[in-house]
Amino acid sequence: MIIAAAAMSWYEVPERNWPPTFGAGKEAVRTFDQQRLSDVKEIMREVRALREEDEDDIQLVVFPGWTRIRHRHDKDPKKSIKYLRNQTAKIFRSVGVSAMFEVFGWYDEDPTVYKPEQHLSNRLDADPNVAGGNFIYKHNEKTGNGKFLGPIKQWFADSKEANSRLGPMVGSKLVSSLRPGGDHTVEIGGVKIGFFICSETTILKNIQREGNRAEARYGYEDDESWLDHDVIINPFHASMGNMHKHMKRWERLSQNGRVVIACGSNKNVSWNSALYVYQDGELIIDGGDEAVLRPDHDNWRLALVEV
Repeated sequence: MIIAAAAMSWYEVPERNWPPTFGAGKEAVRTFDQQRLSDVKEIMREVRALREEDEDDIQLVVFPGWTRIRHRHDKDPKKSIKYLRNQTAKIFRSVGVSAMFEVFGWYDEDPTVYKPEQHLSNRLDADPNVAGGNFIYKHNEKTGNGKFLGPIKQWFADSKEANSRLGPMVGSKLVSSLRPGGDHTVEIGGVKIGFFICSETTILKNIQREGNRAEARYGYEDDESWLDHDVIINPFHASMGNMHKHMKRWERLSQNGRVVIACGSNKNVSWNSALYVYQDGELIIDGGDEAVLRPDHDNWRLALVEV
């Protein structure tokens, strides 16, 4: 089958240089969200055309973090999350494909004050139906409908959290989620898929003295059972710092024949920072490789990955 991985443009919100903006007003956040929705619709028109004209076997489309965003102070967060989820999935249903996407919410009382251990503790207690998370819309071609998996909670946001006192305990939850049947796994078209949400890949650490070689933390490096996947997907929110370290993690995760697909938002006006595909330890696609992408759109790029 073919997985279509979408990288999307980063939209500024006037109040702050941070898309879901912790301090932004409702109209600013709504504008950002509507721009994202417009891009999703355009991407899916492209997917429909590819399926109909070229008969490409696209069965899954992957979107980056912040696919949709609800405002922090919505009166009924659960209702908002459900509405954005259903509105987005309706597009996928009309095309007849499965999709992975995020409806971003909030879980922290004061997200402008960042304390790794407290932030991690708050996330452990958060209700994803309020805080939002990643969803998988799994389409059934026979019925023309589908079902939802999720919302799926993100465990780690950065390496500071992974290094905190709570890190090993949260890491064990992430590993359990990635084992067969866990909520970070799905099977589509006979392909076993596991996914790391954004910086959950910090369960791998980089060894700087060895060229930033990546290995799993907490004693999981010698246990491949939690990586029993054909494909690993890593949707992230925006272009990240220390990209070389992230690339080493994707390289490690793709070993032993796996395919790793990482897609995010293009913050640096460089598609190289927003889309990567690795296979068996080798980088095979990046966002700047126009030969293998659909590059004729300013707001997004689409990579087709056969698995």
